[in-house]
Amino acid sequence: NPTRATCIIGESDESLYQFQGPGCKSYPQINNTMNYYETEVLPAQISIMKFFPEKWMLIMTAVVSIVTGSLVAIITASAYIPSAIHTVLKFRCGVIPSLKDPYFLKYRKNLVNQTYMIGAMFWGLIVTTAMVTILVAIVVFLLVYPPTRRYVIGIAAQVLGIVVTILLRTVLCMFFLKTAYAGFYRKMPAFANAFMFCIECWNM
Repeated sequence: NPTRATCIIGESDESLYQFQGPGCKSYPQINNTMNYYETEVLPAQISIMKFFPEKWMLIMTAVVSIVTGSLVAIITASAYIPSAIHTVLKFRCGVIPSLKDPYFLKYRKNLVNQTYMIGAMFWGLIVTTAMVTILVAIVVFLLVYPPTRRYVIGIAAQVLGIVVTILLRTVLCMFFLKTAYAGFYRKMPAFANAFMFCIECWNM
């Protein structure tokens, strides 16, 4: 008759010397080892595994960064063609001077420099797309990664608060200048003085 194993020693989940089986508890010789693993080793492994990003975090980071980089590449590439056509038309129509330009002789000696344009357009597109993709990937990963999420949210909250404050101040100043001032002259002196005092306090 085949023998049924009641407790097996081996490797489990990349951890050596693991005892598994329905009869392991009945062997007092290995109880200390099993208890040590369950009370010391396993909690340490769980705490370490918390620092490794989960698969969905990496997928989300890759998807968002690649989509953003692709959009930037499309927008940049779509701006190249009309910009080049616009420049050529301006040159042909005389908006950009050629023969009558005082630097015409200097331009004529450096005709080869126009060959830089294709390389600059190509590598500029590559570098811009790569930088935007990397930057977005870093921000998204720091936002979804639990150990850094609270710090990123805190920084984002500070930046958002500063932006909202600046926008509010800009809108109020635009409304105030149209209402209380005509050029450098005050149409409503009392209101102008009070508002300027409030802005001085705000800047403090």
